[in-house]
Order: sequence, then structure tokens, then C-alpha cells
Amino acid sequence: MFKISKQSDYGLLFLGYLKDKKDYIALSEIVEKVKLPKRFLARIASLLVKNGIIKSFEGKKGGYQIINKALRTNLYDYLSIFEKKLSFLPCSDECRCQKSCCHKDFLQEKLDKVFINSLKKIKIKNIL
Repeated sequence: MFKISKQSDYGLLFLGYLKDKKDYIALSEIVEKVKLPKRFLARIASLLVKNGIIKSFEGKKGGYQIINKALRTNLYDYLSIFEKKLSFLPCSDECRCQKSCCHKDFLQEKLDKVFINSLKKIKIKNIL
């Protein structure tokens, strides 16, 4: 079954904190409020900036700010930033039944299509 990574989860916490803020918010403030590791959160912020979800500004009054586009971003596009493969039914390469499995391809194709279409219908603003 699908499970999101800590990066995806913490990224949502990060965005949730920025959601209603008008000014740039320093990383140290975010770390203090959401109680997450600073280095890990900085890496997540870097990916979010790189993917146009938030913007950053350096300096004394610098920090991070959510971009309006981020709230319209769908959950599939957001999760794709952090997750290697978005699959509802990820089969392991080490599965001992892999050679004789007759249902894996069908289930993965059908369930993944439904799963991905569902993720594309959910906007980040509905989660935060």
C-alpha cells in the first residue's frame, strides 16, 4: 500500500504553517513552531523552492513565503516532488512470487490509474 515519506509529510506541515502568512517567515521560526529538524526542513524547503511551491528571500527580513500557485497545485504533483514512485500497490523486486504472479500487472495498472486520478483531483489548499 502507498505510504508517504517524511519529506512529503513534513513539507505539508511546512506549507500549512506558511499558508496564512503574508510576510516572509524565517526558517528558525518555522522550525520552532512545527518542531521539526532544521537541516531536514531546509532540504525540504529547497525542493519546494526549486519546484515553484514556495519562494525564498535572503537577508535579515528574509525567509519563505508560499506562492498562490501552490494552493492550486494538486496532490499528485506535490507528492511527485518527494516520492520516487507513486503507486498504490508497489510490488517488491525481491518478491519470490514475481515470476509466477499473474495479477500484479493488472492490479498495478488499474489501481494506479484510479489512485493517480484521485490524487490529481485533490488540491493542496484542501489539505492545509
